[in-house]
Amino acid sequence: MRFIQTLPAALLSLALTLALPADAGDAPACPEVCQHLGDVCPLAATGCGFICSGVSPAERACLARAKNCDDADRCSAVDGPAPAPTAKQRGQGKTSTAAPDLTGTWRRNAGNAKVDAALELSGAGRCRSRATDRATGKPIGSLEQECTYSQSGNQFEIEYKSGLCQGIRGRYEVSRSANELRFKALEDDCHGRRMELTGGAWKR
Repeated sequence: MRFIQTLPAALLSLALTLALPADAGDAPACPEVCQHLGDVCPLAATGCGFICSGVSPAERACLARAKNCDDADRCSAVDGPAPAPTAKQRGQGKTSTAAPDLTGTWRRNAGNAKVDAALELSGAGRCRSRATDRATGKPIGSLEQECTYSQSGNQFEIEYKSGLCQGIRGRYEVSRSANELRFKALEDDCHGRRMELTGGAWKR
């Protein structure tokens, strides 16, 4: 069985403080969600505060009902499939088999008015995942993961070199239309990262 990576208690506590109240209606608050995940899927709870701040209220409600790690994985699909691209996004009918250009800083915010999840991808195969202030774009606290990635066509592989799930490699299918990026998990034993990447569209 693969060894489950966990964050130090102090860092996990910092993660929970980053989970600021969201416009969630009846959805449970992030500290409640993270405490529940700690009981039913410890790996999904790793870095939960950072991840939870960027998921939709519907996904938070789903995570709060999860009974195991498989249930938590399925919660990333509660918002439904990605919308079909418009004719303009498809280049007015033209298609390309070239690998999408992923370089740059991509941001996602689906459930918190103040915090964005940011994914920085360089052309040299290096990347960084972090929480940022939505208004200023500046990093929040010290919660970030250095990572490396590789891309072949629409196949994307990523491995964190620090923090969350260090050393566990994940494989995804990636699609891009205009300035929107989406990930579909193919294989990833890091439940927290899977939630982070597939929880919604990334934009730049």
